[in-house]
Formats: sequence, C-alpha cells, structure tokens
Amino acid sequence: MQQVFLFLAAALVIVAAVFLGIKLFGFASDTACGATDSDFRTALRAQLDQGATYGSRRTVSLDAPCGAQRICFVDATMVAGSASAGFTSDDATMTAVVRNGVETNVFLRKEQGMMEAGYDPRIVVDSGFACFTPDRGKLSFRTEGLGRFVKIS
Repeated sequence: MQQVFLFLAAALVIVAAVFLGIKLFGFASDTACGATDSDFRTALRAQLDQGATYGSRRTVSLDAPCGAQRICFVDATMVAGSASAGFTSDDATMTAVVRNGVETNVFLRKEQGMMEAGYDPRIVVDSGFACFTPDRGKLSFRTEGLGRFVKIS
C-alpha cells in the first residue's frame, strides 16, 4: 500500500512540474523580445525595399522590437512638406516631432513613451499616419508598391 501511495505522489509531482513548465514557457514566449531596435530598423528597411516594386502587394510580418507597444508610420510628405504644420495624431510626441519638421516618420511606442525610430522618404500613408500593435512579438502590416514609393496600410 505504501508503494502505491509513493507512486501516486511521484506521478502527481511529475504532472504538476510538466504543467507548470508548459505554463512558464508560454508566458516567456508571449513576453519575449522579437528583435532589438536596430534589428527591427534593418528588417523594416529590407521589407520597404522589396515592397516598393511597382504593383507588388504584400503582407509584412516582422519581429517587433523588445518592449514595443505600438509602431506608427507617418506619410513622408507630412514630414517634408508644408502639410506638417497641420499634422495631428493621437500621440502628442509624434505630433510635435512631425510639426517641427524633424525627419522622422517611423515611431515606436514603448513604456518610456513614443520614440523616433527612423525615416524613409518612400513611405505613403493615405490617412497621414497609421499605427500597428504587435501581436505575440510580431508586427504585421500591408505594403503596396508604387514604384518609387511604398504605401503602408
């Protein structure tokens, strides 16, 4: 009888350890960093290079930078032209940067706030800006090649 109890206790401990291990692995993979900021910038530039081909339509999926809560793209004409004075977004930092004419049209929101993440003069966004939220460490958006430009939606 004592051996049966010992066997059941050991089986219970093994099952609990496996269950906890699976839960911890799932939690770690959901919060894991997909890429550093510089890796993200490099991958984004490569995707924009491919996406600019006239007539191409693609769904892009990139590893999101560590701690990224949101990625925003601003139409390059808003940054470079006189339209920047009238630019408005739902983020005060992004609005201020664009209105001040700083050459930045890719923004990254982390816990510390909105940060400038780069500039690409080929970015076109119909509504002036578009933001995307990473899902499980991946950032997905669509591109449409316009020749010299790439439309993001």
